[in-house]
Amino acid sequence: MTQSVILIEGVIYVKLEKARERKRNKKRNRYIYRASVLFILIAATIFALYSSNQSDKTAHRTGDEAPDFKLNQLNENYPDSSFQLSDFKGKGIMINFWDTSCTPCKDEIPFLLDAYEQYQNKDIEFIAVSLDVNDFVVSKYIHNSDLTYPVVRDSKSQVKNLYKIGSLPSKIFIDENGMIVDTVQSKLELQELQSYLDQIVPN
Repeated sequence: MTQSVILIEGVIYVKLEKARERKRNKKRNRYIYRASVLFILIAATIFALYSSNQSDKTAHRTGDEAPDFKLNQLNENYPDSSFQLSDFKGKGIMINFWDTSCTPCKDEIPFLLDAYEQYQNKDIEFIAVSLDVNDFVVSKYIHNSDLTYPVVRDSKSQVKNLYKIGSLPSKIFIDENGMIVDTVQSKLELQELQSYLDQIVPN
């Protein structure tokens, strides 16, 4: 009888130990899982910050040389069929990024036309970089809005990505030496536009 009790107690003890071991294993596995998830999250955050930092290093800022580009020119009111930025070195240049669906872009067109008429004789050139999907839409808009400055279509967002443009409208102001003087990612009223253009009038 005593041996049977001892045997039963031994079996119970073994079962309890196994249960405790399973519990400890589950707890350890949960800890390892949570630690792994935390490590992955931290690593992902560090990678995202590093990538963002690297991206910022490639963005062109005030004082940097404006990267060159060449695109087909769509405005029949302008004599040239293409536009290459480097061809206009010696002039001040304003690059305006826009598209026909952008309401603030439409709102500032009268100011751009007035400013272009005023500053064209001061060796300032405008270039409107459209991000629209096809030439027909842009050409129709040029005609309806009586645009006089050159208009190109950045069909593959090459120039947009080159200058790291986010919102529309956005403007890059470049001096006669091809250096970026300022970047504005918003709509400008005429007086504001004039103040930026005054900074890039060639000496």
